Amino acid sequence: MTTVNISTESDADFRRAFVYQTVDGAPIDLTGWTFHMMLRPHVEDATVSMELTTENGRIALVDAVNGKFELVVLQADLEQLAAHEYQQSLIASNSGAQIRIWRGTWAHSMGPSR
Repeated sequence: MTTVNISTESDADFRRAFVYQTVDGAPIDLTGWTFHMMLRPHVEDATVSMELTTENGRIALVDAVNGKFELVVLQADLEQLAAHEYQQSLIASNSGAQIRIWRGTWAHSMGPSR
């Protein structure tokens, strides 16, 4: 399983590009796929602190054929997120199958220029 740890601050938009590819570096075609990620203070918490999906625009397929996607969270949304280290995982849906892409933490802090 892949681990991806992310850090954000509340004083700027967060944009990060990724490429989903095989171990050999060949891109995986993401055409028709959807993605979702939930941030929770602790894995067992029922409350979701933030949700990122292809449906809400916080995950964008930039070049699906070449496996490129981007996480996008606007500064106004990050201002609403409490400073904390959250648990997160990125799940992809492809023809009904749920595929875990990664799991990790999302460390959020207050930015000095907010």
